[in-house]
Amino acid sequence: MTLRGLAGRVLAAVFAAAAAFAAPAQDRVALVIGNGAYRVAPLANPVNDANDIAASLRSLGFQVTSRNNASQAQMRAAIRAFAVQLRRAQVGLFYFAGHGLQIGGNNYIVPIGADIQNEADAEDLSINMNYILRTMEESQTKVSIVVLDACRNNPYARGFRSASTGLAQMNAATGSLIAFATAPGSVAADGTGRNGIYTKHLLQSMRHPDSDVLKVFQRTRAGVVSETGGAQTPWESTSLVGDFHFRIGAQAAAASSAPAPGGDSRAEDRVFWESVKDSNNPTELQAYLDQFPNGLYAPLARNRLGGVTRLATARQGGAERPQQGMQEVVTRLNTILSGMAGRPGNQKQSAAGLVYGEVFAADADGLRYRTWKCAASMLKGCEPQYLEGGAVKFRDMKVELKTEERCSTGPGQLLFGKRCHNEQVLVVGGDGTFNEGGWDVVARGIDSASIAVTQELFDLLKRGAQQ
Repeated sequence: MTLRGLAGRVLAAVFAAAAAFAAPAQDRVALVIGNGAYRVAPLANPVNDANDIAASLRSLGFQVTSRNNASQAQMRAAIRAFAVQLRRAQVGLFYFAGHGLQIGGNNYIVPIGADIQNEADAEDLSINMNYILRTMEESQTKVSIVVLDACRNNPYARGFRSASTGLAQMNAATGSLIAFATAPGSVAADGTGRNGIYTKHLLQSMRHPDSDVLKVFQRTRAGVVSETGGAQTPWESTSLVGDFHFRIGAQAAAASSAPAPGGDSRAEDRVFWESVKDSNNPTELQAYLDQFPNGLYAPLARNRLGGVTRLATARQGGAERPQQGMQEVVTRLNTILSGMAGRPGNQKQSAAGLVYGEVFAADADGLRYRTWKCAASMLKGCEPQYLEGGAVKFRDMKVELKTEERCSTGPGQLLFGKRCHNEQVLVVGGDGTFNEGGWDVVARGIDSASIAVTQELFDLLKRGAQQ
């Protein structure tokens, strides 16, 4: 072989290797959405979850479009743009964290700003997951992955006819995988740290050297089951027909008996850093350091993170730590209040036939509620009329936990005698907007379980008032 021929082969090999490395980044596209700033039952984790998933996917060679706290119009526009990208891609991934609902066996993800009063509103104002699945299926990508961390309590359940919880089962089309944070019909936990429980373990699993897609979700499931003591079991529906690895070049590395040591790691380090180096978002910089604590650019990342954090603290008047602590309180409050949505103390019926209901929720300012009344008549049936309730700011809040004696009344006393028991009653007051007297019952502790919940609510509300 001549020197010219050898040089030609070397150049061809170099260009082929470069093309093999570059192609996955062009052929892998993702749309990542995190919605947390809901007016009813806001969520603390989804934006963090979406930011961290987006950063991780970028480091793995995906072209990522990220949207946080998106309205319905913004979500639809992002999905349409995603559909265009999918036509030129081999792999498509859709991730959503936020509120999700099931109605009539169909799943819907909820945008920010959706004023949902009943099931018809949810169908009209939310995004039907079938629309997203069809969009991905029609693009004919070789691999389609959908990840839904959206199986939380339905905050609009009181206006719904059905009592379905969690999300409904969805069947994956050929070449696709659909991953749920928990099993169909079940509810996922939000988590008390930076990330939701499911996404936290998914991020950890995606960093594992063995990035086979099925093993990534198997490890995620094992981590969630272990942390929740079996209360939450992630679930997947899959019809994949080939292999897929999240790490670029992982298939070739697995087949090679002598892979280049550290080659993939350095490439991912560089790609991840390029995606966040100009960011002013401390969460993205921290995500890089979490994945590459000893990376090539770790010193630069730490310096930039320190500057960004000091600037943010200065702008907030040094209130960063209290805000973070307050957010954890708000997240836990909403988890408890959502779980108590069907408690008898929130359902009242008067002699005039009016049925009243109340839903409590917390935000960074304090506690608020929505009240509705249902006008019952022989002709029209029940017509719900929704009224926005008042709000009590934490700084103005008065919280009292007291014990009341409740005794049986009515004809039953004649047969069984008077029976009494003690209840723990949690009442909150402030500016007079909860009711005419400015006080309202938030929870009643009747048995050991509800007494424990009432006590925790009291402690959380007191913490909020002190911050």
